Amino acid sequence: MHAGFSLLEVLVALMVLAVGLLGLAGMQARSLTLARDAELALVMSAQAESLAESMRANGIASATASGGLAYSWAHYEEEDYTSHLTVPGQACQAGTECSAADLAAWDLYRFKQALATRFPASSTAWKAVVCRAAPGSQPSFADSGCRPSGELGVRIVWRQRQDARTRAALASGASATVEKRYVLPIQTD
Repeated sequence: MHAGFSLLEVLVALMVLAVGLLGLAGMQARSLTLARDAELALVMSAQAESLAESMRANGIASATASGGLAYSWAHYEEEDYTSHLTVPGQACQAGTECSAADLAAWDLYRFKQALATRFPASSTAWKAVVCRAAPGSQPSFADSGCRPSGELGVRIVWRQRQDARTRAALASGASATVEKRYVLPIQTD
């Protein structure tokens, strides 16, 4: 009888261990990708919610025929993705007198600056707009989906990297990025 392990047994054990460690490393890489994806979605939704709260605080109230109040956020509506990317004429900070339109422009600028600061163009491409659109319509990089009527909402679209395994599963020529969307309805017609 031989005591101990043969060289072949040790090599087989090392091979099994190596395969297990490679699998573990792959799972770790995938979990990091999924965590980044979740972080992007969380930040986009949190920024949209923050803007929505500012909008609700700055709505223009008018009396209805039944004696109630109706709120309008028309002063927040944007034409397209390029609106409010530069500093507005009136910076509405604490202690500054601002009209509802000036405050809306300031809120929209701060919203887009928060996204730009959090996601520089080199890491994550994004576009955002507050506009009316058909219920259920989704924005894209090519078309914000804005229309003259429909529900008012915060519409955000961003590009997110796909991992190599996902691209390979989709097709050999699949894009390295995928468009993700977030729409937060504010008001319906």
